[in-house]
Amino acid sequence: MGKAKVEDPPNPNEGLLYYLMDKHMWIFTIFLVPVSLLYDVYFKMYTLFHLWKDSQKAFKDHDKKVEDVQDQVKEWIATGSAVPMCTARPGWKSISIQRLHYKDRLHKIKGETEAGRRRVPLPFSSVSFSCSGHV
Repeated sequence: MGKAKVEDPPNPNEGLLYYLMDKHMWIFTIFLVPVSLLYDVYFKMYTLFHLWKDSQKAFKDHDKKVEDVQDQVKEWIATGSAVPMCTARPGWKSISIQRLHYKDRLHKIKGETEAGRRRVPLPFSSVSFSCSGHV
């Protein structure tokens, strides 16, 4: 029985890639720098386009959402109710950790939709709801 010959691991300092990186780095520079720049420009334009597209949708939907809240306020006025208004936002979405009992005795106005949240000041009320997204 003879001893098995163990091969040495390949030397990372030899081969075509190492030779090109060591002696001709300018080849990688003139190729990779423009590719990197093009990628950065593409990604920036892609991001700006989608931000612009989303903002256009938000602005288009805003008038409909405001109209929805106005209709609810008009209904409340038509009933002649003296009960103050508040948002219909559930207590678990509130910043406070205590149960919000005051909403149980107030007229609730739905201000949030599936599309997102917005800031809508309610007339005759000191309550307005602050929301994320576009106003």
